[in-house]
This record gives sequence, C-alpha cells and structure tokens, in this order.
Amino acid sequence: MNNPPIFIQITQAEKDSSPISLAPFLGIDVTLPQYQAIEAHTSVNPAQDQYPAWHFFYGMLAELSILSWVLELPEGTYPQLRPARTRGGVLVAWGGKYRAMTDAPSNNTKAWVVYGQAFLVTEEVSESKIRFFQSEQYDVVRCDIEILDTGESNRGLTFRFGA
Repeated sequence: MNNPPIFIQITQAEKDSSPISLAPFLGIDVTLPQYQAIEAHTSVNPAQDQYPAWHFFYGMLAELSILSWVLELPEGTYPQLRPARTRGGVLVAWGGKYRAMTDAPSNNTKAWVVYGQAFLVTEEVSESKIRFFQSEQYDVVRCDIEILDTGESNRGLTFRFGA
C-alpha cells in the first residue's frame, strides 16, 4: 500500500530588497525619484544579503525569552537587545492579540514613531529563523533605527504586516 505524500507548507516573511532604490521602506513611497539610487554603482543598505544588519523588533520578538527561543540559543543565553525607535509605521492589532506594524498614514509619516528593540543580526541563519517565526503575513522592509541609549542612527530592517 502506497502512502500519499505529505506536504508541509513552510512560510516565512518575504525579503526582496532592491539594490537600486530604498524599496521596500517603512512609511515611504519609494517609487518617487528622490528615493532612487543616483548612480548605478551606488549601493543601498542594508543589501539583500548583508550581514551584520540591524533589525527593529516590536511585539513578541522584542521579548528576550521569545527571541532566545526563536534563535535557538542555549538555556540562560539571551540576545543583546537595545532600546530603539523607528518612524513611518503604526502598530495595529492582528488576530485580537498580536501587535503588527503597517505603514503610517500618508500624511507626514515621519511624525509616527514606534518604540521597540534593536538587534544586530550577524548571520543569515539567524535572520532565516526570525523570518520563519514572523510568517508570510509580513514583509521585511528597510527602516531607519534610532538606538535610544546611545543616540546612534542606523539603516536597518523591520517587519511590516500585510504581505
């Protein structure tokens, strides 16, 4: 007797960063000319496969215990999260219990601020684990991250709901 194949759907947050524009970027219409690369050799960071890269987390991923579990760290080992904020997004409720970030309304998106945690992802395997945790309901998008304890600003990545 032959058993039928079993198909397991594996989903992850989509990551498709343009090498010639800021697309996709939280809260910005990147189709406007001012967001396109000026010269062909100009790189837009973080690039699709660039590591290390800062990530901005809010909600469950901003909790040490959850992120440790997602990254499969040894018991008692925790990632280094930094208090941070980003602009251009707004938190909404999803499924009645989850917080999800979407683009802020189009009027003055930089006035919209979301607070969370910054984490430096140093390798692709860690980012893959995080993207699988978030699922296909999200896109990985570029954003500007301000690390609050140092005032340092970095271009990084975050998860935007509504993929």
